[in-house]
Amino acid sequence: MIAFLKSCLGIAFLSLLGLVVLVFVLFRKSTHCEKINLSLEDKQWYQAYAKCDTIWFKSNKGKLDTLIISSRDNRYSPCNKFELSTHIFQEMNIKMIPPFCPEDESYCRVEISLSKRYQYKPDETCEKIISVFDLNSNFKETDSLIKMDSIHLNGFVGKILTYYFEKDDRFSQSYGWMKIKSFNWSKEFGLVRYNRNNEIFELYRN
Repeated sequence: MIAFLKSCLGIAFLSLLGLVVLVFVLFRKSTHCEKINLSLEDKQWYQAYAKCDTIWFKSNKGKLDTLIISSRDNRYSPCNKFELSTHIFQEMNIKMIPPFCPEDESYCRVEISLSKRYQYKPDETCEKIISVFDLNSNFKETDSLIKMDSIHLNGFVGKILTYYFEKDDRFSQSYGWMKIKSFNWSKEFGLVRYNRNNEIFELYRN
């Protein structure tokens, strides 16, 4: 009888151990997702700024705007194989705020977001979202309809190739009260020019 009980306990222990191992393996598999990184070309959009940088813009009327880099994030989406995806996707975000605006005011900041979410080809350029105060542009740089503009800025050598977005074009929508009509964005220098209520602000170097 005792031998029988020992045998049963041994089988139960082995069964429990097997169940624990199975749960552990399933847990490991469910929490290990393959990384999908932004392409090198995408990351060029992220190189112009470092956290806590301060940049200035001077208008054609002599006014100065100041922007402070308040956050510069590089992260991956959550790993959840059952509800989301077997992959995690790299995301980058830079946020700039002027001193005169509260940080939680969505129309009073400049922000660029890059996300590889649900784009599985490593070399494929990702979707980009740029918000310059209340003008929001959502695009892929490979779109043939994006406007390019070579501009000259005081304090810079030669012309700068920029992506040009304006209110009510194919990629942009306007919200809020800042009345941004257009902006120019350079991969190398970031935001370089914007039109706020017909006043032109350009990146300023002393």
